[in-house]
Amino acid sequence: VSAVEMWSSTTGRNFHVTTSVTVSDENLDGVPAATVDLVTMLPDGTMVDVSEVTGADGTATFILKSKQTGSYVASVTDVTHLSYSYDPSNNVETGEALEVP
Repeated sequence: VSAVEMWSSTTGRNFHVTTSVTVSDENLDGVPAATVDLVTMLPDGTMVDVSEVTGADGTATFILKSKQTGSYVASVTDVTHLSYSYDPSNNVETGEALEVP
């Protein structure tokens, strides 16, 4: 995992909390078709587990709709791919936090 980014937007009374995870190989090239497992802790302590597959650029995008304000914390828990082995010790980062007003 070479990058984890979070941001939010508002639609009506809902927040859309977006997490982008980029999976790269040892040459820092994006890895397409990798399954990324992500757990996000909501402000009330609820944990949401989701999986997404990376696109051609190696990025998986997760969108969570919520009405809660406060701190969201997203953490990558696993990455799987048919041709690559995942070694968490090579991660540049594994998570991100975002404060939603």
